[in-house]
Amino acid sequence: MITAARLCLFGASKNVGEAVSAIPTAAPQKQAKKRSLRAVNEHFEPAFNVAMTTQVVFRGALLTLCAGFASLAQAHNPICQCEPLDGEEIVCTGGFSDGSGAPGVTLDVISYDEEILVPGKLGEDSKLRFKRPDGEFYVLFDAGPGHVVEIDHTEIEAP
Repeated sequence: MITAARLCLFGASKNVGEAVSAIPTAAPQKQAKKRSLRAVNEHFEPAFNVAMTTQVVFRGALLTLCAGFASLAQAHNPICQCEPLDGEEIVCTGGFSDGSGAPGVTLDVISYDEEILVPGKLGEDSKLRFKRPDGEFYVLFDAGPGHVVEIDHTEIEAP
């Protein structure tokens, strides 16, 4: 162990690094051999290059996959709007918040007693026309779990 006294004795005028190296030690210490890793690098370089390429390809695929899931996370919400055409007819238009239509999606007109008054599916233009039922009813746009819209008859204004 090097003490402050030894440093002062052997290196009063030297910097710390020179002073420490000037202090005699009990036994000479072996210096580590300097070895070249060139042979190791040359041997494994092709494997490292392939691994880096694979990592880059995998990272690109992972980013693409994450972008795909992000678009699913920003999934479209169902939209349905019903308007009276005249005193007798109503037209309902369905679609999604991303601007896509909803042809073929179920749109039923249901009484408050849960009786289906007008079973229907949206046409190619994502619309369904029907005669206004007597009594209280609601319109059910059902594009699957989590994609349901209900519109009460009171929300469909008469002209």
